[in-house]
Amino acid sequence: LATARVFFGDAGAGSSTAGIVASGQIATGRTAVTEEYNKSINTITAAAWTSGTNLPSARSSGGGTRVGTQNAFAIFGAYISDPTGTETEEYDGTTWSGGGAMGTGRYNTPGSGTLTAALAAGGNAPPSTAVVEEYDGSSWSEVNNISTARFGGALIGPQTASALCGGDAYPASPRASNKTEEYDGTNWTNGGNLNTGRATYNGGAGTQTAGLAFTGNDFGSPGTLNSTEEYNGSSWTASNNYPISVRQICGAGTQSAAWGAGGNGPSAPTANSITTTYDGTSWATAPSLGTARYSQ
Repeated sequence: LATARVFFGDAGAGSSTAGIVASGQIATGRTAVTEEYNKSINTITAAAWTSGTNLPSARSSGGGTRVGTQNAFAIFGAYISDPTGTETEEYDGTTWSGGGAMGTGRYNTPGSGTLTAALAAGGNAPPSTAVVEEYDGSSWSEVNNISTARFGGALIGPQTASALCGGDAYPASPRASNKTEEYDGTNWTNGGNLNTGRATYNGGAGTQTAGLAFTGNDFGSPGTLNSTEEYNGSSWTASNNYPISVRQICGAGTQSAAWGAGGNGPSAPTANSITTTYDGTSWATAPSLGTARYSQ
C-alpha cells in the first residue's frame, strides 16, 4: 500500500488482480485515501507513481522550482546545504546532471517554463527577493524584476506569457500576498488580485489566461487553506475546494486537468502522500505518492 494504515474497509472486496481498500487509521488520525490494486504479469497500473533516479543531493523548499516535462526537466532554487545555493539539476528521464548556476542564490523560488526556456521569479534569498532570471538550458540571465518581493508563490505559464500568483512577502505585511503579476517576456504588469492571499507554496497550474491557484497558507489560524481559484487573465473566481487544507504542496497541469501532491498539514509538520486531480470543476483522489513529503 502507498499509505500505511489499520482498521480499513476491505470486506474481501475485489480480487487478487483488482482489489480496493478505502479509509482507515493512519499515524495522524483517520484518512479518506482510497487505493486500487491492479496486477498481472504484463500490466502496470495507469497513473501510478513509481520510483525514478535519485537526485545527487537531498533538498527541500523546492517550491515551484521545477520546470519542463518528465524527460526534460530542471530543478533549481532549493535548500540543499545552503539556503542561498545556486545549483541547477537537469533530468533526461533517467540521469541527473548539473546545469548552469543561478546568478542569485535563493530557495522557495517560483519557477515555470521548459528546460530550455525557464523562468525564476522571486524567492527567499533570504529575506524575500524580487530578482527574476531566465534560463536557456545552459545559463541563467537576470531580467526585469517583479514589483513586489516574495517567495513560495505559484508561477504559471511559459517563459514569455506567465503569471506569478500569491507568495510570502516577508518581511513586508501582510505576508500572504494576493498579488498577481503577469510577464510578457520583457516586462511585468499587475493582473487581477487573488480573492485569498496565499503563501508557503500554494499550488498552481495552467496559463496566464487560464490559471489555477489552490491551497497554501494565509498565516491565520490554523493557517492552511483548501480554497481553489481560477483565473481568466483578468480576474480570479472561486471554485470547489481542495480535499484537505494543506500548504507546501506541489502542483502542475492545466486549468481543466491539474494535479496536486504531498504537502504539509493540516497539522504542521505532518507530511502527507495524498495526490489529487482536478477536471476543471472538482477534485478527486488519485494514486498516492510512495513517500510522504512537503516543501517539494
